[in-house]
Amino acid sequence: MSVGAGPHTRLPNVVEVAAVVSGSLCVAFVAVVAPLMVVPTIALIVVGVLAVRDAFVSLLLFILILLTRPADFIPELARFTPAKVAAFGALSVFLASRLLEGRLSWASVPQNRHILLLAAAAFVSGQLSGDPIGSRIFYLDTFAKILILYFLILNLVDSWRRAILLEYALQIGAVFLSLYALHQRFTGTDLIEGTRAAAIGLLGDPNDLAFMLMMAVPFALLAVRETRGFARWLQAASLLILLAGVAVTQSRGGLLALGAALWFIFRHRVKSRLALVAIMGVGVIGLAIAAGVGSRESYDLSGGDASAVGRLDAWNAGLRMFLAHPVLGVGFDQFVANYFTYVQNPIEWTARTAHNTFVLAIAETGLAGFIPFMLLVWTSVRDAVRLELQPGEAGLGRALRQSQLARLAAILVAAFFLSQTWNWFLYIVLALTAATARIGRIEASRRVASAPATAPSGARR
Repeated sequence: MSVGAGPHTRLPNVVEVAAVVSGSLCVAFVAVVAPLMVVPTIALIVVGVLAVRDAFVSLLLFILILLTRPADFIPELARFTPAKVAAFGALSVFLASRLLEGRLSWASVPQNRHILLLAAAAFVSGQLSGDPIGSRIFYLDTFAKILILYFLILNLVDSWRRAILLEYALQIGAVFLSLYALHQRFTGTDLIEGTRAAAIGLLGDPNDLAFMLMMAVPFALLAVRETRGFARWLQAASLLILLAGVAVTQSRGGLLALGAALWFIFRHRVKSRLALVAIMGVGVIGLAIAAGVGSRESYDLSGGDASAVGRLDAWNAGLRMFLAHPVLGVGFDQFVANYFTYVQNPIEWTARTAHNTFVLAIAETGLAGFIPFMLLVWTSVRDAVRLELQPGEAGLGRALRQSQLARLAAILVAAFFLSQTWNWFLYIVLALTAATARIGRIEASRRVASAPATAPSGARR
């Protein structure tokens, strides 16, 4: 099952020994000063040692921190910036390991040049905008970390086993947030528009939370089929929690994303297209009714949908920004600042973001950023299609391969109604698809190399 693309990235034993010794001294000190903190300290040190021992563990820790957002739930942690610490910790372990092993090469995939061109266009557009300092600060604080995460996933996820472990990390984080949203919904705490559940911080918008939860749904659904016994029950419970989490957000984009995922998962399993559409329709509409999507308080006094009209205003403003600045756009992270300049007769005179990932890309970075962004997405979709068709043994590996296209379809549908252009979650999915496709190509080449040579037709025996 395991197909490696190279030796796993680990630091030498001397570093591990130093970490264990330092940790033991810390535990002894804590035992004297604050005995009640001994167990949490030991747990923290164990995680730290594992992270230092293997850069991939550091990556998993980074992903879990991004998803569970501990600093949002415990404000005291914010000053320690756990996401930044995890990001640069994982990068440091990765680079140190590569230097000590004498391996300075990077995983080569077509997506590399697309994301680097996008990064360059985003930076240049920001420096030529009306607020170059603000754009640069946001770029270094957000997109630089996205690049680190993207290349860490691409280089460290080098086997089916590691790809599945990363899927598990996504699933654990999504289930945690889904349980939190369900708790908010049934306790009536901090609901949006009176009925919609969300998380806090970066995922304080119900639509963003639904987007993030949909990242984990396709793999969980396919894993139910590919597992047996207790593992199947665990995956089924996880899937139900995730679907319930999407439901309580009352996100119409989330429900459309679910419909897209179901289509791509079942289109080869249900022969009748009419039956497939009926199954999808009943499932999505039933979930929408159960979630109470129709009760959302986003309608104006005349009965129109203020949320939908506001999105159209933002899309039109974004297209005007592009027409006025077709090459580099209005600048990275400058959509909101330019909104009032380009909007015409909006339903509300409040600053808005684009509410569309693709409009935001072309409005802020022009064709210089939009073209590599679309190439990045297209190349990932192409890889996902090939993965779905690639033969392989049954089990979680098959669930992994066949979930990539369904997940991409789901998040791209949801992204049409959300501003996810510069957010983590889209790039986690794109990086995981690229890494999985790379593993698949390596496996296919090894299979061809190990296949017995066949005599040409008509050869003399």
